[in-house]
Amino acid sequence: MRSFGQLSRKSITAIGLTAALAAVPSAALGTTGASAAGRTPRASTQNQNVLTAVAARSSALAWAVGWWATASGSHSLIERWNGTAWTIVPSPGPAHGVGSDPALEAVAATSSSSAWAVGFYGDGIDGLEQTLIYHWNGRAWKQVRSPDPGGRKAEDMLDGVAAFSASSAWAVGVASLKPLIEHWNGRAWQRVASPSLRPGIRGDLTAVAAPSSSDAWAVGVAGRKPLLEHWNGKTWKLVSTPDRFRDVQLSGVTATSPSNVWAVGTYEGARGAGHLLTEHWNGHGWKILPIANPGGTESEPIFGQVAAASPKDAWAVGSYSIGIENFPFFEHWNGKAWKQIPAPDSGLLYGVAAVSATSAWAVGSYNPGRLPQTLIEQWNGKGWTLVPSPNR
Repeated sequence: MRSFGQLSRKSITAIGLTAALAAVPSAALGTTGASAAGRTPRASTQNQNVLTAVAARSSALAWAVGWWATASGSHSLIERWNGTAWTIVPSPGPAHGVGSDPALEAVAATSSSSAWAVGFYGDGIDGLEQTLIYHWNGRAWKQVRSPDPGGRKAEDMLDGVAAFSASSAWAVGVASLKPLIEHWNGRAWQRVASPSLRPGIRGDLTAVAAPSSSDAWAVGVAGRKPLLEHWNGKTWKLVSTPDRFRDVQLSGVTATSPSNVWAVGTYEGARGAGHLLTEHWNGHGWKILPIANPGGTESEPIFGQVAAASPKDAWAVGSYSIGIENFPFFEHWNGKAWKQIPAPDSGLLYGVAAVSATSAWAVGSYNPGRLPQTLIEQWNGKGWTLVPSPNR
């Protein structure tokens, strides 16, 4: 079973960005083919461009983040939707010197003058990753100091972020192979204790959702088991989840209220094949709800993120492989069941944001030639369509 990182910066940082991409067949990056017919042509740059996450406040305001890379290293990538077009917005860039290779994994916004983007960068010395947080103040993106528990002796990364207000936000990830949780109190980011795992168990939090200042959920993986943690306004506590599968990895979480929370991920089925997993919290307990694998039983599907606009409207995105070729998929919750919605293009999808029943965004990458380029799709209430997006 493939890991849910797919081609995100985090998943390949250990073996080197440029070397990893050079070793991956073009089909695995989202080769265009019959499923990409009708795609709006876009010039392929000499750089790699990938969008990993998206956040939307309204039909006229959305943010997408990720990374772009040359042969010499990577840089953070931030794009904004103004209701008409996507444009690149300057980010602080490699502020840590040569070899820092910053990359962004998640984004959240509370208003037009406040948004957060998180990820990691290399220390430029040992090659170990360190936490990275940017803030949008309505005029520019600025780097904000973030706790880095392991320092330069360990890898610390942030994978998820959620913001409830200008004075309350959460970021999650991994520090020294253990779950990492950080909180913004309106003045500074501070580390908050995460429940201890069993001795010898590695853990990683991949996503977080915060419907209120006293209610938040974080998901990930602990060893070969799912990891679910809940914030009750005072402490984070482990929450049990239905566990009848092997190698469960939770990659996304979304919440619209204390009684409507979704977590998505994958588990290992028969003969090592990957299967999609969706779990729902109704305010009292977690329940697994059925979802079909896109591409049939022989495909290798991987969930990215999940986003809900209401109890009867949620989206989950990801990709599946058949052979060496990857295809994106959309899964929609209509209040009764998960249904697959046709995806108009080939490629990889990582992030999704839902504004209303007629407005949602999905982002990722596709490969028009040798190098991956940004991919953005928009839901208008009737179908998903490609929206042109810039590349570095």
